[in-house]
Amino acid sequence: MAERYAHARPAVHPHVLADALAGRTGGRALDVGCGAGLSTGPLVGRAAAVLGIDPFPAMVTAARALVPGAAFAVGRAEGLPVADGSVDLITAAGALDFADLEAFSAEAVRVLAPGGAVLAYDFSAGRSLADRPGLERWYAAFRDRWDSPRPVFDLRPALAAGSLLRLDRTTPFTVDLAMSRDAYLAAVLSDAPDPDDAALVSWCRDTLPAAFGPEEQVRYQGWTAWLHPA
Repeated sequence: MAERYAHARPAVHPHVLADALAGRTGGRALDVGCGAGLSTGPLVGRAAAVLGIDPFPAMVTAARALVPGAAFAVGRAEGLPVADGSVDLITAAGALDFADLEAFSAEAVRVLAPGGAVLAYDFSAGRSLADRPGLERWYAAFRDRWDSPRPVFDLRPALAAGSLLRLDRTTPFTVDLAMSRDAYLAAVLSDAPDPDDAALVSWCRDTLPAAFGPEEQVRYQGWTAWLHPA
């Protein structure tokens, strides 16, 4: 799974972070739930030092190979492996729905330096095209046959009234990526329960060309949220 995530997932993170962090450079960044490093790589060059953590050692190994400009360690959102007041920016891409948010909030407040903040974001799978319909039906049929999609996490109700983090603002975003049919299929299969299932791969290759040309603009939609210590 780590190798699939490293080489097949869509390049949405650079677009999201370029917009969300526009004008913000320097400091020390911590990427929580970094996976294979796709969400960590765009922080390199924007922060003076970048550390990505993930609870799965295989993901950390893949991230080290993919992003040599950052440091990586095995770690969890509920127990951040950094010193008090040592981080200026925490990012979390599609990771907080897997975490104990109360424990993460306490850890974030502990490790953030004065003026530091958390940037959380999430986005849906690419299930539609930017300029024409048709892919939605194919994607729904794909999920009906083999899996149920992970819903986009909604951070707002998850933050309890007494949370140590204050949600300052959320912003929706849309990213359109030019992708070949093979690249899109690899991205879709990277999230399937068994991407090597011969029946699954055969069905995809037989049916996808009717909905997806040789290259298309695939639409990804999601949100960003800024949080600060309450």
